[in-house]
Amino acid sequence: MTILAVLLFLAVFAVAGAHALWATGSAFPAKNRKQLSKAVVGFRGPDRMPQAWLIVVVAFALLFSAFWALVLGGLISMPAWLAVSVGVLVALVYLARGIAGYMRFWQMMTPKKPFRRLDRIYYSPFSLLAGLAFVILIIGNFS
Repeated sequence: MTILAVLLFLAVFAVAGAHALWATGSAFPAKNRKQLSKAVVGFRGPDRMPQAWLIVVVAFALLFSAFWALVLGGLISMPAWLAVSVGVLVALVYLARGIAGYMRFWQMMTPKKPFRRLDRIYYSPFSLLAGLAFVILIIGNFS
């Protein structure tokens, strides 16, 4: 379980790092913020990134979930009931985001290209795998 927890932490931490960069105005890995918006936001309307404070909120949520992977992996001490309870919520968020990426309502809300393609082949599968990893870590707390 320790290896899974560390791998999940590293993956989610990297995504949080990207969000932190974007909050500072970086366009990495795109050429500019307009292209970045089309790749990572995808919503109808103008091609612009959300306000920095919103991106920071997402980055902190990702950091929290990365931290929680370490909690569930037993690398950070926490009462078992709290570790599992919060872990279930985190897992549900990741699973819901992953499933949403394949739902018609989400596809209608986020029609921009290349977001639509990237979501289908990277973002949604990542969310599903992260959610599954959290479920495995939660189950590991019962053995």
